[in-house]
Amino acid sequence: MVKVRLFRLLLGLLLFGCETGGACVDTDLDGYGPGCELGEDCDENNAARNVDCVGVPPPDCAADPTLTGCPCLPGGVQTCLDDGAGLGICLAGETVCVAGFWGLCEGGTGPRSERCDGVDDDCDGLVDEGFDFMNSEDHCGGCGLSCGPAQTCCMGVCTDTESDVAACGSCGNACGAGQGCCGGACLDVQTDAMNCGACGNVCPGTQECCGGACVDTRSDTAHCGTCGTTCSGGDDCCDGACAAPASAACTDCAVDCLGGEVCCAPVCTDTGADPANCGGCGMACAMGEACCGSSCADTDTDAANCGTCGNACSGASDTCCDGGCTDTDADPMNCGGCGV
Repeated sequence: MVKVRLFRLLLGLLLFGCETGGACVDTDLDGYGPGCELGEDCDENNAARNVDCVGVPPPDCAADPTLTGCPCLPGGVQTCLDDGAGLGICLAGETVCVAGFWGLCEGGTGPRSERCDGVDDDCDGLVDEGFDFMNSEDHCGGCGLSCGPAQTCCMGVCTDTESDVAACGSCGNACGAGQGCCGGACLDVQTDAMNCGACGNVCPGTQECCGGACVDTRSDTAHCGTCGTTCSGGDDCCDGACAAPASAACTDCAVDCLGGEVCCAPVCTDTGADPANCGGCGMACAMGEACCGSSCADTDTDAANCGTCGNACSGASDTCCDGGCTDTDADPMNCGGCGV
């Protein structure tokens, strides 16, 4: 049947031809059609009717399929659904001529709307065209790769723009060095006391964020008063200012303590000699004891501090009795021991 149609086409071209430029469209090969020299065709699907469709009835192909204008001869076979055949899912089918008319197309598969399934559904030689794998939350990076509820597809990767420093707040918005992405905003986690070192890490009280760490700038010698201000020369950081440890700024005393003194509020004192603060503030000696070199001593009996701090008994008189060094081997008042 295909050969017959080709023969008719060639015959029509030889007999009738087309307008200059090949604009003649003659579907039923009768020489008539849009742009053809013989004029328009009143029935482009029937070669027996071309000029007078009212006066010329269509042929009775069921009674005589050989009549002019019948689509085919019984038993003829031709391909169908061959649009895109061999590409993607498309397969050509066959249709058989019955009583002068082509029957149903069987065995073929035609194109369908393109789906995201890794298959060329519309048989155009392309797979999954029309799907945006770079920005689609339903197919991020590939078919079926859906992003979570709080994620955005950025260049084919599901991204949390609330916390991702490379896409903070929106795709492509990268935070700078030292910044963190907190709630979709780039913040300096090196200095932000509400997000110190990491998002949501709040510095307590009056502490400040210095280099990503919470510090008390009132007492931190590396960040005294402000971040990065370092105390030197043995100074302490007192109330946000560098000062000598014994100064009034660093103690509860009203005045600066002298060298060797310690502030035992509210006064400065020498803890090496003060029996009320012997060796440290609040370390009081017992009644009658003296503070000798930061240690409490009974100067009535202590041979190392006999009668007074630092007065040590030695030699034959190596015993301290009532604050005096004596030789208990010869002293009749302390014969063999004090008071004997």
